[in-house]
Amino acid sequence: MKKTVILVLACLLFVLVRPSLMSAKEPANPNVNDYIVSRNLAPAKVEYDHKSVFTKFNYRNGFGMVEGVVAHETANSGSTITSEIAYMVRNHEHAFVHAFADDSRVIEIHSPDYGAWGAGPVANKRFVHIELVRVKTFEQFAQSINNYANYISSILYKYNLPVVSAEKTGTGTLWSHYAVTKHLGGTTHGDPHGYFNQWGYNWDQFVQLVTMKYQELPDKANKMVNTSRLGQVRTSQVIIYKNASDNMTGFPAATAYTNETFYIKKSIMIDGDIYYLLSEQPSSVTGVVGWVKSADLTSNPHSTLDSKAKTLYISGQGSAYSKPWGSIKDTIYKDLAKYKGKEFKIDLTEKVGNNTWYRGSLAGKKVWVHSGFLTKTVESSASRLGNIKKSSVKIYKKLGSSSSFKAGTSYTNKVYYIKKQGKLSGQTYYLLSKNDNGTGTAGWVKSSDLTSHGYTVVNKKAKTLSIKGKGSAYSKAWGGTKDIVYKKLSPYKNQKFKVQLTVKVGNTNWYQGKLAGRTVWMKQ
Repeated sequence: MKKTVILVLACLLFVLVRPSLMSAKEPANPNVNDYIVSRNLAPAKVEYDHKSVFTKFNYRNGFGMVEGVVAHETANSGSTITSEIAYMVRNHEHAFVHAFADDSRVIEIHSPDYGAWGAGPVANKRFVHIELVRVKTFEQFAQSINNYANYISSILYKYNLPVVSAEKTGTGTLWSHYAVTKHLGGTTHGDPHGYFNQWGYNWDQFVQLVTMKYQELPDKANKMVNTSRLGQVRTSQVIIYKNASDNMTGFPAATAYTNETFYIKKSIMIDGDIYYLLSEQPSSVTGVVGWVKSADLTSNPHSTLDSKAKTLYISGQGSAYSKPWGSIKDTIYKDLAKYKGKEFKIDLTEKVGNNTWYRGSLAGKKVWVHSGFLTKTVESSASRLGNIKKSSVKIYKKLGSSSSFKAGTSYTNKVYYIKKQGKLSGQTYYLLSKNDNGTGTAGWVKSSDLTSHGYTVVNKKAKTLSIKGKGSAYSKAWGGTKDIVYKKLSPYKNQKFKVQLTVKVGNTNWYQGKLAGRTVWMKQ
């Protein structure tokens, strides 16, 4: 008993004398950035799994005009990168980002060329958004931050943006979600600071890591690089420089260089600003105007899709230009209304941002027309009669549709009224109808698959003629075998035929009248 009491007293005395030993903390985590460097951690390769469900919209300055990156974290300690992506796909109508990073993967789910709903309406129109997925251990956190920073630096590099933290000033290219809340509004989140703090990490250290990753990329500063864009100067006050690195060579755009589209084939980064070389020709040598800061331009990526010949038709809306994405000074035909339905033979197709432009000939001039002002088909009224040549002929329910069926025996050897014709890729189609008023349509048939003739009303004068007794009588003018009413007219030889309508089919007159109590057509 005494031993027990003595042992208890000894323990109490030990605690009172050395309390620090009983409350000692676990060793702190090492410096994250030092850990990454000392271990030479390799970043994960980016995986691309773009989801079609996400809304595609341009940034405020146009397609691909990224102004920076917002760093987010998921705030869910129990999730994984795949479950986070699955949840976002299911709830994409409320929010979505461009990419996710964890300790082993970086997955891009939406093209950074388009905006995303990541941090309120102001930030969404400016920045790329990336989510950091929470992990369990320090080693996993270090690896995830390494992947996260590497991907963010690559986005800034891709869009010719320097690494400038916006945390304190509200201006820059690298934003936390908290900085967006503080400086831009439209959101109330404070990530990723709280999660960083859990691992003894902070925003300044993260900016250092992103900067380090960025500096490992090929140097773009003061080096001209090839690009392909189209640009328009925003205002007449914008300064154009003959030499991008010499402010003394600048002059205002004024009216001479506004309201016009320019080709951009070279870019350069100087002191953190991107400059584009403007040219009136698709060249960086001929037609050069000068250098302009990218922020002073509205610009879009410009690429050639193909040079295949194709035929479309003018819808009658919009204008035609000397350049794709033309501006006021590039206008050739201001109003395309008078060219509605005209054939437009295309020899070049290009992409400007996410818009397609076609070059072709119109009224003797080479012009560019936006895809939205062209149509694959054009329809017009007609007045013809047609007969399908073969049972193998294809009949299309809609003009321009690939869905068709064969004429077979049901649609051959009979005459159809043609009250509408259409053109598709230079080929003429006729809409076949069972009735003279255009109703009872069978479908569209290539004109080359028909025997057809013009159909015109000559007059509606009543007249009486005499039947010769030869030929047949039909339910339609120029009837086929399935339109026969009386195969032989010999029983009606010399009988009077009271005509009530005369039409011309091709060069032949046909008469409509009553015979033996039925309305029939007979050839002149």
